[in-house]
Amino acid sequence: MFKRTWRQGEITVVLLIVGAFTVLAACTISTSPLPPDERRAQSLDKSLICPICPGETIDRSQVLLANQMQVIVREQIEEGRSDSDIRQFFVDRYGERVLAAPPKEGFNLLMWIAPPVGVVLALLVLYFVTKSMLRPGSAPALRTSGAGDNADSELDAYLELVDKEMGEVDESTEQSDKNDTEGT
Repeated sequence: MFKRTWRQGEITVVLLIVGAFTVLAACTISTSPLPPDERRAQSLDKSLICPICPGETIDRSQVLLANQMQVIVREQIEEGRSDSDIRQFFVDRYGERVLAAPPKEGFNLLMWIAPPVGVVLALLVLYFVTKSMLRPGSAPALRTSGAGDNADSELDAYLELVDKEMGEVDESTEQSDKNDTEGT
Protein backbone atom coordinates (compact mmCIF):
# COMPACT_ATOMS: atom_id res chain seq x y z
CA MET A 1 0.00 0.00 0.00
CA PHE A 2 2.64 2.50 1.06
CA LYS A 3 5.57 2.60 -1.26
CA ARG A 4 8.60 4.47 -0.04
CA THR A 5 11.56 5.36 -2.13
CA TRP A 6 14.94 5.75 -0.53
CA ARG A 7 16.66 9.02 -1.01
CA GLN A 8 20.37 9.15 -1.69
CA GLY A 9 21.11 10.64 1.76
CA GLU A 10 19.35 7.80 3.57
CA ILE A 11 21.24 5.22 1.56
CA THR A 12 24.54 6.95 2.41
CA VAL A 13 23.74 6.94 6.13
CA VAL A 14 22.84 3.23 6.07
CA LEU A 15 26.06 2.40 4.18
CA LEU A 16 28.13 4.43 6.69
CA ILE A 17 26.56 2.61 9.63
CA VAL A 18 27.11 -0.80 8.02
CA GLY A 19 30.71 0.18 7.19
CA ALA A 20 31.35 1.35 10.77
CA PHE A 21 30.07 -1.92 12.19
CA THR A 22 32.20 -3.86 9.70
CA VAL A 23 35.32 -1.94 10.75
CA LEU A 24 34.52 -2.49 14.44
CA ALA A 25 33.99 -6.19 13.88
CA ALA A 26 37.29 -6.45 12.01
CA CYS A 27 39.17 -4.65 14.79
CA THR A 28 37.93 -6.78 17.65
CA ILE A 29 40.40 -9.13 19.18
CA SER A 30 39.34 -12.69 19.36
CA THR A 31 40.49 -14.08 22.64
CA SER A 32 41.26 -17.71 22.50
CA PRO A 33 41.01 -19.46 25.82
CA LEU A 34 44.40 -19.71 27.48
CA PRO A 35 45.55 -22.80 29.28
CA PRO A 36 45.09 -22.51 33.06
CA ASP A 37 48.85 -22.51 33.67
CA GLU A 38 49.38 -19.59 31.29
CA ARG A 39 46.53 -17.60 32.89
CA ARG A 40 48.13 -18.26 36.28
CA ALA A 41 51.55 -17.22 34.96
CA GLN A 42 50.13 -13.99 33.54
CA SER A 43 48.44 -13.25 36.85
CA LEU A 44 51.75 -13.75 38.67
CA ASP A 45 53.54 -11.59 36.09
CA LYS A 46 51.13 -8.77 36.94
CA SER A 47 51.78 -9.16 40.66
CA LEU A 48 55.59 -8.86 40.45
CA ILE A 49 57.44 -5.57 39.97
CA CYS A 50 60.57 -5.45 37.84
CA PRO A 51 63.54 -4.64 40.13
CA ILE A 52 65.13 -2.50 37.41
CA CYS A 53 62.02 -0.57 36.34
CA PRO A 54 60.29 0.59 39.53
CA GLY A 55 56.53 0.76 39.22
CA GLU A 56 56.42 -1.50 36.16
CA THR A 57 55.29 -5.10 36.44
CA ILE A 58 57.25 -7.83 34.69
CA ASP A 59 54.44 -8.41 32.21
CA ARG A 60 54.89 -4.82 30.91
CA SER A 61 58.65 -4.41 31.25
CA GLN A 62 60.90 -4.91 28.23
CA VAL A 63 64.07 -5.38 30.29
CA LEU A 64 65.98 -8.66 30.00
CA LEU A 65 65.67 -9.32 33.75
CA ALA A 66 61.85 -9.08 33.53
CA ASN A 67 61.83 -11.58 30.68
CA GLN A 68 64.04 -13.91 32.73
CA MET A 69 61.66 -13.53 35.70
CA GLN A 70 58.73 -14.49 33.46
CA VAL A 71 60.59 -17.64 32.38
CA ILE A 72 61.30 -18.50 36.04
CA VAL A 73 57.60 -18.03 36.90
CA ARG A 74 56.59 -20.48 34.19
CA GLU A 75 59.27 -22.99 35.22
CA GLN A 76 58.11 -22.90 38.83
CA ILE A 77 54.48 -23.37 37.77
CA GLU A 78 55.54 -26.45 35.82
CA GLU A 79 57.31 -27.71 38.96
CA GLY A 80 53.98 -27.48 40.78
CA ARG A 81 54.76 -24.63 43.19
CA SER A 82 51.95 -22.50 44.59
CA ASP A 83 51.52 -18.80 43.83
CA SER A 84 52.64 -17.82 47.33
CA ASP A 85 55.77 -19.99 46.98
CA ILE A 86 56.64 -18.34 43.67
CA ARG A 87 56.14 -14.86 45.12
CA GLN A 88 58.25 -15.81 48.14
CA PHE A 89 61.00 -17.03 45.78
CA PHE A 90 61.25 -13.53 44.29
CA VAL A 91 60.89 -11.81 47.68
CA ASP A 92 63.85 -13.82 48.97
CA ARG A 93 65.99 -12.57 46.06
CA TYR A 94 64.80 -8.97 45.61
CA GLY A 95 62.98 -8.05 48.82
CA GLU A 96 59.35 -7.07 49.36
CA ARG A 97 59.65 -4.21 46.88
CA VAL A 98 59.24 -6.80 44.12
CA LEU A 99 55.59 -7.33 45.09
CA ALA A 100 53.05 -5.12 43.33
CA ALA A 101 50.78 -5.27 46.38
CA PRO A 102 52.43 -5.41 49.80
CA PRO A 103 51.37 -8.29 52.04
CA LYS A 104 48.51 -7.56 54.43
CA GLU A 105 50.43 -8.36 57.59
CA GLY A 106 52.75 -6.69 60.07
CA PHE A 107 53.81 -3.11 59.42
CA ASN A 108 52.49 -3.32 55.84
CA LEU A 109 49.00 -3.61 57.26
CA LEU A 110 49.27 0.10 58.06
CA MET A 111 49.50 0.85 54.33
CA TRP A 112 46.22 -0.97 53.76
CA ILE A 113 44.37 0.57 56.72
CA ALA A 114 45.62 4.17 56.76
CA PRO A 115 44.10 5.44 53.47
CA PRO A 116 40.49 4.38 54.16
CA VAL A 117 40.71 5.55 57.78
CA GLY A 118 42.15 8.87 56.60
CA VAL A 119 39.35 9.36 54.09
CA VAL A 120 36.69 8.58 56.70
CA LEU A 121 38.26 10.99 59.20
CA ALA A 122 38.52 13.73 56.56
CA LEU A 123 34.85 13.27 55.64
CA LEU A 124 33.84 13.44 59.31
CA VAL A 125 35.82 16.65 59.85
CA LEU A 126 34.33 18.14 56.68
CA TYR A 127 30.83 17.18 57.84
CA PHE A 128 31.20 18.74 61.29
CA VAL A 129 32.88 21.90 59.98
CA THR A 130 30.17 22.36 57.35
CA LYS A 131 27.45 21.68 59.90
CA SER A 132 28.88 24.27 62.31
CA MET A 133 29.18 26.83 59.51
CA LEU A 134 25.57 26.36 58.43
CA ARG A 135 24.15 26.57 61.97
CA PRO A 136 22.25 29.89 62.30
CA GLY A 137 23.64 32.36 64.81
CA SER A 138 26.86 30.50 65.25
CA ALA A 139 29.73 32.88 65.33
CA PRO A 140 33.18 31.67 66.20
CA ALA A 141 34.17 32.65 69.73
CA LEU A 142 37.49 34.34 69.14
CA ARG A 143 37.65 36.39 72.29
CA THR A 144 37.00 35.74 75.91
CA SER A 145 35.08 38.11 78.16
CA GLY A 146 36.82 41.07 79.72
CA ALA A 147 39.14 42.62 77.14
CA GLY A 148 36.63 41.81 74.38
CA ASP A 149 34.05 44.28 75.71
CA ASN A 150 36.52 47.17 75.41
CA ALA A 151 37.47 46.09 71.90
CA ASP A 152 33.79 45.91 70.88
CA SER A 153 33.12 49.45 72.08
CA GLU A 154 36.19 50.73 70.20
CA LEU A 155 35.03 48.93 67.07
CA ASP A 156 31.51 50.37 67.42
CA ALA A 157 32.92 53.89 67.78
CA TYR A 158 35.10 53.40 64.71
CA LEU A 159 32.19 52.08 62.66
CA GLU A 160 30.00 55.04 63.66
CA LEU A 161 32.76 57.39 62.51
CA VAL A 162 33.04 55.55 59.17
CA ASP A 163 29.25 55.69 58.70
CA LYS A 164 29.24 59.42 59.43
CA GLU A 165 32.04 60.10 56.95
CA MET A 166 30.41 57.92 54.32
CA GLY A 167 27.19 59.88 54.78
CA GLU A 168 29.05 63.18 54.30
CA VAL A 169 30.74 61.81 51.18
CA ASP A 170 27.40 60.67 49.79
CA GLU A 171 25.79 64.08 50.51
CA SER A 172 28.66 66.00 48.85
CA THR A 173 28.55 63.68 45.81
CA GLU A 174 24.79 64.19 45.47
CA GLN A 175 25.24 67.97 45.76
CA SER A 176 27.94 68.05 43.07
CA ASP A 177 25.77 65.88 40.79
CA LYS A 178 22.87 68.35 41.20
CA ASN A 179 25.16 71.30 40.42
CA ASP A 180 26.42 69.54 37.28
CA THR A 181 22.90 68.86 35.99
CA GLU A 182 21.66 72.40 36.79
CA GLY A 183 24.64 73.98 35.06
CA THR A 184 23.99 72.15 31.82
